[in-house]
Amino acid sequence: TANEIKRLIDEYMLGSRLKVVLLDLRNNPGGLLSAAVESADLFLNQGTIVSTKSRSEGDQAFQALPSNEFSDLKVGILINKRSASAAEVFTAALKEHGRAWVVGEKSYGKGVVQKLFPLPTGAALQMTVSHYYTPKGTMIEGTGIQPNQQYALPLEMKEDVYLQQVAEMVLKH
Repeated sequence: TANEIKRLIDEYMLGSRLKVVLLDLRNNPGGLLSAAVESADLFLNQGTIVSTKSRSEGDQAFQALPSNEFSDLKVGILINKRSASAAEVFTAALKEHGRAWVVGEKSYGKGVVQKLFPLPTGAALQMTVSHYYTPKGTMIEGTGIQPNQQYALPLEMKEDVYLQQVAEMVLKH
């Protein structure tokens, strides 16, 4: 994911002055934690991206590596009530480090790491083994990520008009 984001930004930067990158994470149920961490690391040059806390697995903190590659680029993230899990990890990291302006609706609030445990019957038991915490220590589970600016897609508005308006909001901040 991070490599694809980097490739697209590099491609659009060739021959033009890219002003803002708007990442549309609406209806994104998440994915791999590693993809969220690597993607956030593209835009951060220091600090905690996310931490996990667990009674059985041990606590972990994922840190951004020093880099200024996209430091001049404004970043906007568009979320809604169906943005969850790794999408929330990515959003919280960039928002709390002041690196992105987040627009849309409060996200879902799925901040758990789950693991499958095989059972002798051939079935498996899925259990929560740890929780995600934002860089400022807020648990994502049940809380979600609040956008900097609430702005849900109005029913009568076309998608391209909405995205243009969101991009303009990000440019202003």
